[in-house]
Amino acid sequence: MIWGALAVAAATSGPPALVVVRFDGNRAVSTAELQAEVKQLGPAISDADGLERLALRVTALYFDRGYLAVRVDDPIRAGDGALVVHVSEGDRYSVRAISFSGAWPRAEAALRATLRTHAGAVFCRADVAADLKKLSALAGGAAVTPLTRIDSAHHTIDLEFLIS
Repeated sequence: MIWGALAVAAATSGPPALVVVRFDGNRAVSTAELQAEVKQLGPAISDADGLERLALRVTALYFDRGYLAVRVDDPIRAGDGALVVHVSEGDRYSVRAISFSGAWPRAEAALRATLRTHAGAVFCRADVAADLKKLSALAGGAAVTPLTRIDSAHHTIDLEFLIS
């Protein structure tokens, strides 16, 4: 048994071949969660586009857990034929402050109450995306732009929602 690896059938012109994918360097996201992303892609993992999609999916998992500086390296082929994907997680970021600018149709307290994202919470890209949709709807479909200020020394991020 190979720990931390998953074999998927790769699309080829002949019978499907198995591609084993292993992860290295991951601590904050479990190997099981990363392997679930491999499984979702299935045979598509065998081509360059599939590997790029895997890197994007792994990056998104980390962004949703506050790891804004995560780096997913291109897979390398190990001596046993497995694809090894190295993950450099970086530091975890939390939200320091949230502000609003522009002509919002509601009071800031009412806007803040609708957000998934809160000051002091771990940054989550998916929550910010949901907040953008909700804020745009509250603003009658107006464009809402998230502006960020990252403090690398303190591992925090300030979010400003700008209505235009």
